[in-house]
Amino acid sequence: MASTYFQFLYPREHFEGPGKRLSFTFSKSWGMISVKVKAWGPNTTRCNTHRICSTANKIAARTGFAVFASISRSPRRSTGSGDHTMNAQVHERARPVLTSLVITTLAAVPWILAVLPLTFNGIQQVEESGSSGTGSAGLGITMLTLAALPLAASVLVLTYGLTARTQVHKTVQTAAAALFFGGLVSFLFAVLLAMA
Repeated sequence: MASTYFQFLYPREHFEGPGKRLSFTFSKSWGMISVKVKAWGPNTTRCNTHRICSTANKIAARTGFAVFASISRSPRRSTGSGDHTMNAQVHERARPVLTSLVITTLAAVPWILAVLPLTFNGIQQVEESGSSGTGSAGLGITMLTLAALPLAASVLVLTYGLTARTQVHKTVQTAAAALFFGGLVSFLFAVLLAMA
């Protein structure tokens, strides 16, 4: 351990095997703080000796350190893992936008799966309730409401957050949570209707 770096030695019971080292080296250049992460040591586990497992392990480590760099406040980070060092510049403004986009996309999945069946079946129920009397207007309106509710809730949360001047990435994450949980309710309702 020193003023610009620190290093860990893996214990015997570590899942990657004993004797490996992990170091974090800090530097500052042109007002930018960066950290270089490096891992090395003997290949003592079965995973380290198999190419696919070792590659997957390195990708997971690099992804983990990239996520760590994205949630930090420094404008630039250099991260790395494994026997090779990965240098990546993470810009303070670009990374939260990408993170918010990924979170919102993943949060929308349950709603996307539910919106079309609920919309088409809801319209069909409302139309059949008036013309042939075989449909249920109440069920149709409920289905249409559940199709629109997650998106409406997400837009309301987003509008409120932006007008209240909260941090944009926190507002987007809260809106994504509203979209996810509303979409999950819609998806479960659509599944129950499909099984009925």
